Amino acid sequence: AASINDSYDAKEAKVERSATEWQSSTLNPRDYGTKYEAQNVVEAKSVGTKLIKKAIKIVLKNHKKAVPIIEELGGKRAAKAFSKHFNKVSPQLKALLKWSDIPYQAVHDAVYRGLINAGVSRATATKAAHALKEGISWLL
Repeated sequence: AASINDSYDAKEAKVERSATEWQSSTLNPRDYGTKYEAQNVVEAKSVGTKLIKKAIKIVLKNHKKAVPIIEELGGKRAAKAFSKHFNKVSPQLKALLKWSDIPYQAVHDAVYRGLINAGVSRATATKAAHALKEGISWLL
């Protein structure tokens, strides 16, 4: 007969595996009530999504433009972490460009996930993610 400890160990292993899968993957648009854009299909998009995509493209082309905004809103440590680990953040942001609608929270979560995957502290990752999200919202 299996003991309670065996059952607990199996559940713990499953939780650890789920956490690892979360860290290695990109965000899922279904979690935000949206979907990937269909290829060769023109869909009406909200003005907000168009501006968010444009802002993400600007950040991806030259992340140095985002660093002063992050520094102003999130502090020097957050800006330095974003700049240093941008190679981990950029794939998360690129994945958002394929979505049909992009809520601001998805931008926050993408930056946060990239920085956490780079080994940045949760507090610093949160500050950087929140600062970039707020900076993009200024465009609207």
